Formats: sequence, structure tokens, C-alpha cells
Amino acid sequence: MTNFYFSYKTFIFYCAFLIPIIICGIHFFTFRSKRQHFKSALRTVVRFNLKERIFHFIRSLSFILVVVSGLFFVSNQESIAASILHGINGWVFVLISFATIYIWIKDAIFYDYDKQWLRHMGNYFNKEHTPLPSGKFNAGQKIFFWLTSLLSIFFMITGILLIRAQGEQYYWFEIVLTFHGIAAALTVSLIIGHIYLSLMANPGTFHVLFDGKVSKEWALYHHPNWKTDVKKNKHR
Repeated sequence: MTNFYFSYKTFIFYCAFLIPIIICGIHFFTFRSKRQHFKSALRTVVRFNLKERIFHFIRSLSFILVVVSGLFFVSNQESIAASILHGINGWVFVLISFATIYIWIKDAIFYDYDKQWLRHMGNYFNKEHTPLPSGKFNAGQKIFFWLTSLLSIFFMITGILLIRAQGEQYYWFEIVLTFHGIAAALTVSLIIGHIYLSLMANPGTFHVLFDGKVSKEWALYHHPNWKTDVKKNKHR
């Protein structure tokens, strides 16, 4: 596996970027026009408060900087600046990931109704779009949340091992680096899919990144169980 990764790591990362973009592009031109629009609805429901938006922004920015600096290593270009940028933002990404786990863990709990959302794949591949059971996060977003949270922990562990191995000829160094790189490529693909499904596949949701608000109609259509879940979580 290590030989394969080091021989084709540039190709692996090209695929990590291009394959999800191609898939999202096909979906965009095939299914997006059938999605429900709420552009004219008045946005009065706070979906994400200021703290949540700031944490999300920091996590997104730190991840972008980690990827950009990491591409120097993938292309075998030595750069002290890239190493520093990668190390600092790597820790920022990990720490802010722990912070998001703390603020969203209750919203990411799976309920029985999530099975229905998964059976229908969120209606992303259906011509008819009827509301599906969903809390603040739908089943797909919950899976994404837990996957990226686990990957963040994995990056922390492998990152520490790689730092400790600098300048030493540990036999497991290449193995750890291989798994670190493959996990990074997987995360890049997940993030691209997340961006597309969260924003472009659902018209009119881009503004939520800035003011955190959605319309009541949007909330009832996309997350009909949200209000009920909030009441349940208050009693936990």
C-alpha cells in the first residue's frame, strides 16, 4: 500500500478533487432544477447562531489552508513556510473540530426517523420531492458530521506520530504518512460533496453562512422534526 501511495499520490489527490466535482456536476444538471425553491420567503428562523457560524468559518478556512499547504508535500516540493502553515492550521482544524463536536453533538444524534431519510437518499435522486423526517441536521449531514469528527481525531493522532518521527528512520513512518494522506484525500472529497449538497443542490441556502437565517417554510420542508428534537434535547 505504501509503495502504491507514494507512486500515485499526486494522481490520488487529483481524483479526490475531480471525481466528486464531476459527480456533483452531473447531479446539478440532472436533478437540481427539481429542488424546492424558497427564494422569496421571509427568513426569520435562526438556523445557526453567531458562535456556530464563526466556528464553521474557522474550521472551513483552516481546512483549506491545511489542504493547500499539504499539496506541497504531495507534489514533493519542500517548503518551510508550507510546513509551518500545515502544522499550525492542522492544530486549528483539530481543536475547532472538537469545539464543533461540543456544540453540535446533540443535533447529530440519530433517531429512528433518520432511516426513512436514508432509504430515500434525501430525495436527491428522485424526481418528486416530498418532505422527509429530519432534525436540525438530516441523516446525511449527521453522517458527514461524525465522519469528519472521527477523521479529525485520526489526523491529530497521525500528525503527532509524524512530528515525533521527523529526522528519525522509524519503520512505520511511511505507513503512518500513507494513511494520513489517504484520509486527507477522502476528506477533500467529502468536503466537496458537502459544499455542493448544502448549498448548490438546495437553491437559496447560501445566505445561511452569513446571517444564519432561513425561512419558516424552508425549515418545515427540510427539517420538520427540528423543533421537536430541540424540546427533547432540553430534557437530556
